[in-house]
Amino acid sequence: MMEAPVPITTILFDLDGTIADTNEIILRTLAETLEYANGRVWRREELLPHWGMILREQLLMLDPTIDLEQVVPYYRRIYAQYHKFLLAEFPGVRDLLRQLKTAGYRLGVVTSKKRMSAQLTLDSLRYRGFFDDIIVDEDTTRHKPAPDPLLLALVRFGVTADEAIYIGDNPDDITAAHAAGMPGVAVGWCLRPRCELVAAGADLILDNADDLLSFLASTGKSVATS
Repeated sequence: MMEAPVPITTILFDLDGTIADTNEIILRTLAETLEYANGRVWRREELLPHWGMILREQLLMLDPTIDLEQVVPYYRRIYAQYHKFLLAEFPGVRDLLRQLKTAGYRLGVVTSKKRMSAQLTLDSLRYRGFFDDIIVDEDTTRHKPAPDPLLLALVRFGVTADEAIYIGDNPDDITAAHAAGMPGVAVGWCLRPRCELVAAGADLILDNADDLLSFLASTGKSVATS
């Protein structure tokens, strides 16, 4: 007799580009920081291949000669300025988080951002109350696409990988989820081409909140939509 699937109890989210629309903030800040560092104008298309990496690694991938000690503080100053007026919500995300929380799911954020920056974004959007825990850059030595941040989240939540899913906006998120033994779900409103998410093996690509609710219902736990 085939065993019933284990119901999902814990939903882990990436932050930037997934539940918080910081895309324009990051694009502008990266472009201005790189121009400040090397004097040339950067096209947005050049910035996307390393999207979602921790900042220092991202900067080095874009320009191996960059002086991190000089440019990282500059990046953080510019980012803070843009964050004040460019931070936005993705349509439907707030309602989705509310429905999931009401249905009894435990929610977490797993991000490569620094703790202070992640908390600022969540507080500015008034999202912090939805989440039971936040795993950030300082919490692990290795970062996505390594599974370490997600494995730490499983420990903190006291669940196994088959009880959790991870939702992100780039291929590294999918790779990290699979390496941690859980489904990797991508959001269709991301900046990366859809074909890259498919190639990374995304178990589901969300075009709207209903897609996630249907997926969760298939695991044995329904979510009220009103």
